[in-house]
Amino acid sequence: MYNVDLDWANGTALTNIDRTVREAVDLQLAAHPTQNIQFLELQDALKGHRLCEKNVYPVDQPFGPVYDWESKGAVDSTEWVQSIRALGQVINEAVIWPFKTQESLHPNYWAQLAYQSCLAQAYGDGKTVIGGSCLYGGTGLDKNNRPRMDLVSFASQENPGKVSPAKVRHLKKSRFTKRAVKVRWDAPRGAPAGVQYVYRLKTPKKAWKGWIQAGTSESIVVATPDKGRYRIRVAAKWGTRRGDYRQLSLQGR
Repeated sequence: MYNVDLDWANGTALTNIDRTVREAVDLQLAAHPTQNIQFLELQDALKGHRLCEKNVYPVDQPFGPVYDWESKGAVDSTEWVQSIRALGQVINEAVIWPFKTQESLHPNYWAQLAYQSCLAQAYGDGKTVIGGSCLYGGTGLDKNNRPRMDLVSFASQENPGKVSPAKVRHLKKSRFTKRAVKVRWDAPRGAPAGVQYVYRLKTPKKAWKGWIQAGTSESIVVATPDKGRYRIRVAAKWGTRRGDYRQLSLQGR
């Protein structure tokens, strides 16, 4: 699967699937107005951990930040979508990576646990079922050893006044592993309930990357496998409006 295929999958296929399910829910609500029928949106649940996204790697990629599922930070530094490995026409890189990787759209171990968390939050005790968007909720695992996910109501994500949020506060860093740094921040003052966060990276000797979704998380783990200086910018986002960023420098291994 190539980049153009992934763009089509995320921008067209999954968007159409999401819209079809949402329309089905609306039809059921119209037909059964007294029933508590809710829509759980998972379209953005894996943002930041999808195939080939910046700052995440296959779990056993050579020179990557982690080497197995149980490594410290594996949930934060790895892709959450399954890869299919097949022997291909690999010559010069055979010693390093002997596979031609074909990547699918199926959720792997971490994504399945993330979805499990989303469903558990939506279902609750079975009597107070709620809907909303399920988003990445922060580094590490929750009390059930699942990725931290937040179920955010649709209403809280709206920004009717088109107001740009203020800057995040207290941006700081700490060494996480030999090949990764943890970056933390505090929410902007007066941040609305639906505020989310985005970040972008500049790796050594390369240009700035595009903005990456961090969901509702107030911390991320940045892989630093290369020597040299990394830079990171973090900003709050409410609806379609992104606030000004704060910036940090990180040192690679």
